[in-house]
Amino acid sequence: VRGEAMYTSTGLFGFAKEASFMNLKLENIQIQGNAYTGGLVGMAEGSTLIENCSIDGNSLIVGSDKSLIKGPVTSHSSSGAGGLVGYATDIRVFDSGSSAQVGTEDNLGDFSVSRTGGIGGECANIVMKRCYYDGVLFGSSRVGGLTGMVRTEKLEDCYFNGTIKGN
Repeated sequence: VRGEAMYTSTGLFGFAKEASFMNLKLENIQIQGNAYTGGLVGMAEGSTLIENCSIDGNSLIVGSDKSLIKGPVTSHSSSGAGGLVGYATDIRVFDSGSSAQVGTEDNLGDFSVSRTGGIGGECANIVMKRCYYDGVLFGSSRVGGLTGMVRTEKLEDCYFNGTIKGN
């Protein structure tokens, strides 16, 4: 899935509100976007449920992807890249996780991404139970194993066993 440079919310599903994603296993996916890029959903809100969903380690999720930038641009920055969701507010994530690589070396330099996380990039009012991330994360600032930036989060039995490459 390739997003457009001027748009946000790129994922298998760009935007979800009051949606349910259950029993999905994504393999060998490649998501290229700008701001709010996630493997499953770019932007999720309003009581969205993600349950028993996973993304394998042969997958790649890239926000601020330089191949999407047109013209003589030598740098760009965006925010919100996640293994499952780029931006999330008021959602629940149960029994789900990602092993996908989130970002590339480019995201540490001139094509930076802040708020990068294994499950969610930028999150508010999120509940996560029995979730995991065990891939490789690249980000320029606010990089976290489960979430890059969070406001009001409830975690239960979640773990991170991956690698963070940030600056």
